[in-house]
Amino acid sequence: MGALLEQFQVTVGLVAGMLAIMGVPVFLMVLCSMLIFQIIPALLCIPTLRKAGFSAWWALPALIPGMIIPMLWTFAFIRWPRYPSDPR
Repeated sequence: MGALLEQFQVTVGLVAGMLAIMGVPVFLMVLCSMLIFQIIPALLCIPTLRKAGFSAWWALPALIPGMIIPMLWTFAFIRWPRYPSDPR
């Protein structure tokens, strides 16, 4: 429990430092851009992953900048659990 509290304190300290350096308007712009360009596409991957028979945890690499393309490339060419027979 102590480690979790320490991580929370570090996170709060980092956010407070970013607010002090950048100011509130810039911080909110960065936060909104992260929401629009990273979190929403990752959330939109989840229904497709579930239909294909994969875990929703596969959407986590989409949160890393630049990982969505390799993730989609891998997803396109691996064998899907829901469709085990290769249609080719």
